[in-house]
Amino acid sequence: MNRRQFVAATAAATLAAPFVRSAAAQTAGLAGPTQATAGVIDISERVTGYTVDSVRNHSINAYFVKGPQGTVAIDTLWRIPEAREALDGFPALTGRPTEDISAILITHMHSDHYGGLETYRAASGGAPAFATRTVHRVIANDEHGFYANRIEDFGADIPANIPVPEPGLADGVPFESGGLLIEPTVLRGNEALETTLLYLPEERVLFTADFVNNRTTPVFYQGEIDNWITQLKGLRTRFPEAETIAPGHGPVGDFDELVRDEIAYLETFRSLVEDELERGGGAVTAAGTQRIKDRIVDAFPDWRTSAGVPSRNRLIELNIDWTLRGWRIEGPGAGSPAEFREG
Repeated sequence: MNRRQFVAATAAATLAAPFVRSAAAQTAGLAGPTQATAGVIDISERVTGYTVDSVRNHSINAYFVKGPQGTVAIDTLWRIPEAREALDGFPALTGRPTEDISAILITHMHSDHYGGLETYRAASGGAPAFATRTVHRVIANDEHGFYANRIEDFGADIPANIPVPEPGLADGVPFESGGLLIEPTVLRGNEALETTLLYLPEERVLFTADFVNNRTTPVFYQGEIDNWITQLKGLRTRFPEAETIAPGHGPVGDFDELVRDEIAYLETFRSLVEDELERGGGAVTAAGTQRIKDRIVDAFPDWRTSAGVPSRNRLIELNIDWTLRGWRIEGPGAGSPAEFREG
């Protein structure tokens, strides 16, 4: 049974809560909220980080975890200026020189999380960088075309050569550096082709990359919304003692609250698309696309854009296409990697 048949057979009524398009929501629906979030991330004495508001209202996080013999950096932002900004604050933030960075871990293959890698390597005196084998391969070959787009967009603010982490992270295999023990869990088919969640058991902190963010519009480029929801619902079982989520985008927050919010967004979005497929006889019309945008903004008014897409409004349109593609249903115009850009 394909998705169209499934929707026709089982689609529920429209969401119970009515959606009212207020004037404020209509205005916010274009670019999305623009509040600044740049600054220090302070989770504990050992776990800190930096968040930068990059161009186009795109907030990104990077983290530092202090061990007895070194500091592990998690993700490196996406351009040289942002990476330098975070590293300039590193000594005051950690009480250590940047040469104390003993390893750099890259959670997934989206360039806003690894673009600053060479800047980090230089500042640390050549600290090794690691990712999974799949992430290493995709970045090295620029299989999605993301890095080529970034060079075209940002020129000298992006290293001319792709910064590639080495294979060194694997599912269920503890990673050790600087006297730290970090537990990787690798999940496939969600926000990214593959995402490595990094758990710090002593602090009960889970670094989720973009698998769980905080009030940041998800990106459905992989077309894996159903699998993503299933994985989210099993996250508490995987991490029964976790208390804090350190996301790739948005403020650090309570584990259960952030997971609940992410599930709510994904399930609401999925229901809206299914409703429009039923209304449109197996297709999402232009009017249906507008209704989805209106309703998702009303339901989640303070969620920002992400992935370098200039506006939340445009990202929602792309998410509709990518979701339909994942269900093998033709959309009004499938988004390409070139949409992950600032232009």
